[in-house]
This record gives sequence, structure tokens and C-alpha cells, in this order.
Amino acid sequence: MIIINEFPLDAQLLIRYLNNNFSYQELAQEIGVSKEAIRKRLDKVREYLGQYDRPGQEEKTNSLFLEKENKRLQEDLQKKDGIIKILQLQLIIHRLTIIVLSCFKSKILKFFPSFKVTRFGADEKLFIINLWFKFEKLGGSFKDFCLHLGRSPRTVENWINKYKEKGLSGLYDKTTRPKHFGNKITKKIRDYLIGLFFRFPRWTPYQYHRYLRFHPETSYYVSLPVIQKLKAMHIERSNEEKERIKKRWAFNTGTDVWTMDFTSIIKTDAYELKLLTVSDHRSRFLFPTSLFLMTSTELVMNQLQELFLKYGKPSIIKVDNGPEFRMECREKLKELSIYLLNSPVNYGQFNGAHERIHLTLKKFITSFNSHGNLTRLVEEIASFEKEYNYEMKSEYLEDKTPADVYFNDKSFVPQKVEVVTPYEKDGSIKINFTNREGNHGQLSMPVIKCSS
Repeated sequence: MIIINEFPLDAQLLIRYLNNNFSYQELAQEIGVSKEAIRKRLDKVREYLGQYDRPGQEEKTNSLFLEKENKRLQEDLQKKDGIIKILQLQLIIHRLTIIVLSCFKSKILKFFPSFKVTRFGADEKLFIINLWFKFEKLGGSFKDFCLHLGRSPRTVENWINKYKEKGLSGLYDKTTRPKHFGNKITKKIRDYLIGLFFRFPRWTPYQYHRYLRFHPETSYYVSLPVIQKLKAMHIERSNEEKERIKKRWAFNTGTDVWTMDFTSIIKTDAYELKLLTVSDHRSRFLFPTSLFLMTSTELVMNQLQELFLKYGKPSIIKVDNGPEFRMECREKLKELSIYLLNSPVNYGQFNGAHERIHLTLKKFITSFNSHGNLTRLVEEIASFEKEYNYEMKSEYLEDKTPADVYFNDKSFVPQKVEVVTPYEKDGSIKINFTNREGNHGQLSMPVIKCSS
């Protein structure tokens, strides 16, 4: 027995209309709608039920549905195949990059066996932390992650804690600069220490250190390197040394001259690491330096062009007679209207002021043989450049720093030195000076003619 009430309302109305011969008007009055509304509702029910009267309609509907689903699945598979192909290509590229970096690392370790990446920047640490979070979600081990990173779990954990506590600012390295160094100690302690140099000239730096630290009048800590630097700056010179200093010569105001030379950092049977230094002859200001495993005129010119863009071009560059500073270098500088002034034969003091910078540099940095860490070497050289240019005062510069003279005093000429002025004569630029033996000396360079 069919219970009509179990059907939807429209189906009930259609059944009553077909079996009991109810009219549209009666059904409309019963549910409170118009006659036209009843007719439309019953027509929709007939149309719906009529689908099931057609033979094979259900099978056709199912087949269309299956066909659409199959087509959709094929499209999804094609998209997945495309994504997989892109990922495979990216994996090959990343693998190639890893191979190239591995080869580069092996070559670096060949020349510097103890080389290590000692420090990561804040952005690099953040990138590593994000990689760890992804690695952790995939079920990776923290110990394995740190092992492949080359850092201890405690170090990486400290990075994560600092990042959670302070954000990106917590990942920046704290300064390793000492609290007390030569140009920052108080004037009272500095003068007291200089007085000790003259009272006890034969003391070792450790004796000065102990005296300052444990003497009731001072009780001040000064590190041994600072004491060594200050003593080197204030050591009493002999009369011969004073006479030698008087024979130094400088170019007159208006002549822009640079000096340039290589100095060896370390030399082995396999390689020689050299540092190219360039300085302003008048102020002794040291421009940014570069390390080289091999030297050539092309490398020298590339470094000079970068300096020209930042500091402008000089009129003359003083160099020794190294193979990198000869004919080819002269011709390339000639194209830029710059004179190359090579030192006279058997006159090593020609670039003595620049060699003094090398001597001061090597006293400042740690010997590369003791650590073999290239990153540390670069950081120490950069630190020296900053301290030398902006903090080390020189007697030659009348107790000024190289930066004070280079940037603020364009007319500065040192006292008690011979001032020379280049002049043009007989198609040459000539420079007259007095050599170390007290005799007359002269240097000349062909005049650079501008091509029309």
C-alpha cells in the first residue's frame, strides 16, 4: 500500500489530480496559491517523472557522468604530469648547482685546507630556520639536519630561540670588538702609558700590562696588542732615522697622485696569496683592497676602474717595477689619460710610504699561517682599513688621520719634507727631487697626447 504523505508535496498534488480528478482550482484553493502556479508545479513533476519512462535513459545518464568524471581525471593527471616534469627539471638544475659548488669548495680547500664558513648572516640564519621547520613537518630528525648543516644542535637551537624572542634582529652577530683599544682608552691612561714607554723602554708589553692593571693609581685593563701598537707609534727614533724622515718628499698641492703595490700574505709551493693595496700619496688614505691568487695587468685594471668610479681618477699612479705594472699597464692607463710612474732602478725606498702601510697592516692582522681562515682574513683587513683611515693619527700628517686630510683638507702639504712639482719640458713630464744620498734626482714620463 502506497502512503501518499511520504511523497513530496508536488508529487502528492499530482497523484491526487490524476486519481481523484481534482481540478487545478480545487488544489490551488487547498494550499492557497493560484491556479496557474498549481499547473506549473504539476508540469515540472510530470517532466521529472517522464525521464524514467524512457528506455535506457538511466544508463545514458550514468554513462555521461562517468565520461565527464573520466575526462576530469585525465585533465588532473595531465596537470600533475606537468608539475612533476617541472619539479624534475628543477631538481636537475639544483643538482647541477650543488655539483658546481662542490667543485668550487674542493678547489678552495685545495689552496686553503682549513677554510671554513665561520659565520652566517642574519638572513641566511632565517633561511636555515625556515628550512628546519619544513624538514620537521616532514618528520626529519633535528640531529641529521644539524649534521648536514655543519653546526651543532645547540647552535641551531640558539638561533631558533633568538628568532622566536627578538625576530630577525636577534639573529645578527654581536660585535667581537674589544672593549678597550688604543684610540679609545682615556687620555689619562694613554698619557700614563706613553710615560711608561720612556721611563722603562726595555719592558715587555706584558710588564706594562701588569703595571697598569695592578697599580693602585690606575687599575686599568689594557690589552697587549694595544700596548704594542702604542709603543710602536711613540718609540724614540734615532738621529739617523730623523734625518732619513727629513728626506721624504711629497707632491705639491693640485697634483693628484696614487700609489699602488702588491704585498704577499702567504706563499706556499702550491700558491701565493697577494693583497693589492692602493693609497692616496698625499693623505696616505687607503682605498678598498682586493685579494688575488694570481696577478696580471687585467686584474689590476679591473680593480682600478672600480676605484676610479668611486673616488675619481688621479693624474699619476706611482708603482714599482713589478711585471703587472709595466708596458701593458702603462698603455691601458694612457687611454684614461693617467701617467704611470715606475720607481727608479735599485731605489726600493721610492714607494717607502706605501710599504709602511703594508708593514702596519701585517702587524695589525693575525698571521694567515696560524689560522688559515680566509673569512677571518678578509674581516681583519676590512677592520684595519677602517681603523687606519679614520682612527690612526700620523706624525707625518701632523697628528691627523688619513681621512681627515683626504676628505677635509685638499690643500694639505706635510711639513719638513721636500715638495716637488711636476712640470712639462721637451715633450716630457719631469719631476726633480733629492735622493737619499743627498744628490739630485730626476724622473720623466712622455706627455700623453690627446687623439683628435
